Amino acid sequence: MPGASWRRLMPVLSKRHALPPLNESLSMFFSASPREALKLYNSLTGKLESLPIGDSVACYTCGPTVYAPAHLGHARNYVLMDIFRRVWESTGARPVFVLNITDVDDKIIAAAAQNSESPVELARRYEEAFWRDLDALNCLRPTIVTRVTEHVESAIIPYIERLVDQNMAYLVPGEGIYFDVRAFDNVMQRLNSRYGKLAPSVQAKDFVLENQRKKSTTGESKKDPRDFALWKFKKPDENFHWASSWGEGRPGWHIECSAMIESVSSALNVPFCVHAGGIDLQFPHHTNEIAQAEAYHMRGHWIEHWLHIGHLHIDGLKMSKSLKNFITIEHLLSDHPSSKISSPADDFRLWCLSTSSYRSPVTYSQERIEQAKQKRFELVRFLIDAEAWLRHSVTERKKWTADDVSLFQFVQTKNAQGRDSLLNDLGGALYVECMLDIAHEGSRYLSECSPERTPHEPLTVAVSTLRAMMSLVGFSDSTTKAGQHTTMNESSSIVGGESALLDELAQFRTTVRSLAMKSMKVDLNNVKQNLSALLQSCDDLRDRTLPSMGIALIDEKVEEEESKVGETVPKLWQFCVPTSNLPQEQNTPFQQPLSSDELKAIPLQDFFKAGQYAGQFADFDETGFPTKNKDGSDVSSRLRKKLSKKLEKHASRLRKI
Repeated sequence: MPGASWRRLMPVLSKRHALPPLNESLSMFFSASPREALKLYNSLTGKLESLPIGDSVACYTCGPTVYAPAHLGHARNYVLMDIFRRVWESTGARPVFVLNITDVDDKIIAAAAQNSESPVELARRYEEAFWRDLDALNCLRPTIVTRVTEHVESAIIPYIERLVDQNMAYLVPGEGIYFDVRAFDNVMQRLNSRYGKLAPSVQAKDFVLENQRKKSTTGESKKDPRDFALWKFKKPDENFHWASSWGEGRPGWHIECSAMIESVSSALNVPFCVHAGGIDLQFPHHTNEIAQAEAYHMRGHWIEHWLHIGHLHIDGLKMSKSLKNFITIEHLLSDHPSSKISSPADDFRLWCLSTSSYRSPVTYSQERIEQAKQKRFELVRFLIDAEAWLRHSVTERKKWTADDVSLFQFVQTKNAQGRDSLLNDLGGALYVECMLDIAHEGSRYLSECSPERTPHEPLTVAVSTLRAMMSLVGFSDSTTKAGQHTTMNESSSIVGGESALLDELAQFRTTVRSLAMKSMKVDLNNVKQNLSALLQSCDDLRDRTLPSMGIALIDEKVEEEESKVGETVPKLWQFCVPTSNLPQEQNTPFQQPLSSDELKAIPLQDFFKAGQYAGQFADFDETGFPTKNKDGSDVSSRLRKKLSKKLEKHASRLRKI
């Protein structure tokens, strides 16, 4: 019997091929862990609270008012919301995500009149552009989209009617229907609730004072400065309105979201447990939403968790359409060199992740986006190098060494640390750090391992783990599948593909350079001039031509002796971020020296991080000396010598102070 034969062989197999006992780290990797909940800061309670895991929950996000192109402030909001959604779903939750489109608004009507088109046409045009931007940012589309214009008659007007019937709203002749905050407070105090749950006290006070001033100058007839419009009567010159029992008009801003949430919740029989939006919506918009909903249901609570994302600033001001200081999403995504590994959307996503908490305001600058680009390229370069090594390695060895186990354990530890950070209020900065740590450790492992004696599996685990971490937070295929795309896109007409061509090109340059340097020893002026020109051509190829194509050559020390048979040939090239193909004198970053007094204020360890060197290097050693250029490539030996002289000169300058 086959089964009996197998049982007879088992003792022999177990003795001859026994695996070493799994340590704690390996055991954790191969055992299933229970789902952990995502903890998020709740603006309503001021505490970190766990979100539910499972089905039958919904999340509502306040979407755009579509009257102009979306800008980077919107982009950060929706990218972070996309990351939140992906992380929440990774815990086992299956929420319904609802996004509203405000397609009726004073700004839409004004923009349509200026462009001589109908408000609906203008709104649809900018809505289509918004979806294109969202797709280009690799954001998941919402489960449900709620347009205001499609809910006015079916949801918003009936919602207002109920508030009027419950004496929570009143008519102001010639103006509209207003929510009655005092009436709300009188009723809700018996239900342990109040108006202004999300209103910061100082902001609310300023808001009341501003409304009192406005009332005195415009003659508004509101009972209380905090009251707000639920229904606005049609103005004589407006043709964008709906019929109602109070008169023709259109809904106020705050009522739209409360009514559409009620409509979706009733239709699907799904409660909303999260409401999200920008921090500028916390008061008065979200504050008023809560008041309307509690009045509608006559209970002292509504949606339990409120998520708010901080402002994006530029030049010290909040980026906004009204201030006209915005950069459009389309401009961000189109302003980059063409390259297989370029992805401005992923650069922006990594910047959103790696900056301060999603709840905090951040300042945008092109320099910070460039820094994020360099970090992403470090991840991409490891994937490309690792995939190339795995394709060309010929090892048949499977037994792991201590180095193999060490890499495996390191990867699992960083993966766990990163996930824990995400689950703790979306800690993106540490998550990015953990991904970079895996890439750096993987690159170190690659540089030290032998293709003939190293098993594939440890590196495969590092690559697949890093790809999974990238996918979790929404990076596109340009980043997560780097290395794989290179293989698929290689030209079939070139034996070995593009990588083989680059290997040959790099080796050719090394050979020519070696010959030229040997010939320089001949004491013939004209030969020396020719050879100098030849060397300069090699340097131009290294410094300008290939970097502009996204390729960096690695100079090795020129040896007089030939390589021994079977000796491993060092890698002579690597991918890099494409650079400008300008002559060196036009492209040097060290053009504008500082004054003597300015130089004296720079500590020695910060010399290459400030002044004319600021932003030119991506990494430094423990003394502050540059090790990586801003494109991620290694600092060349020639540049190291130049920088060392500059550093010594600065040290001498400081000693004289």
